[in-house]
Amino acid sequence: MTEKELRKLRRQDLLQLLILQSREVNEINQKLVDQGVQITTLEEGLSRLKIRLNEKDANIDHLKARLDEKDEKLAALKKQLAEKDDSITVLIRQLGEKAEPRKISGLWGRKEEEGDRLPQEGEEPEQSTEQKEEHSVRKTAENLLNRIREMARDSRQREGFRKD
Repeated sequence: MTEKELRKLRRQDLLQLLILQSREVNEINQKLVDQGVQITTLEEGLSRLKIRLNEKDANIDHLKARLDEKDEKLAALKKQLAEKDDSITVLIRQLGEKAEPRKISGLWGRKEEEGDRLPQEGEEPEQSTEQKEEHSVRKTAENLLNRIREMARDSRQREGFRKD
């Protein structure tokens, strides 16, 4: 409304306009209060989310540290496995140096009923040089097999450890 229109209005009409405007002001103030409450609620929710986010970040850091530890253990176990593989290779080479391949393959192919057996503990039969060499090769082969079995057992135990 323009100023001219306002001057033309009667006193009662002006009062009604003032009442309407005061109601509008009250409604706007109420909306402002409601929005202030909403803002406060949102800020509280935001602070809770920040706290949860910080907790998640701390948990992630903890999990990363555990993963790094597991990676270090895995690297150490891989190194041990490589060392054991190397020692098996060395043992096989040593075995190969002590006996010709045909003698080694013959050790496992023979049967006991053919009279080819290792002497029992405390038993020392007379042996020829060839028999002594064969006995030495057998002992070396048995030692090699025992070490391989130990390494396999250790490897299985490590596999069980990895699954945990």
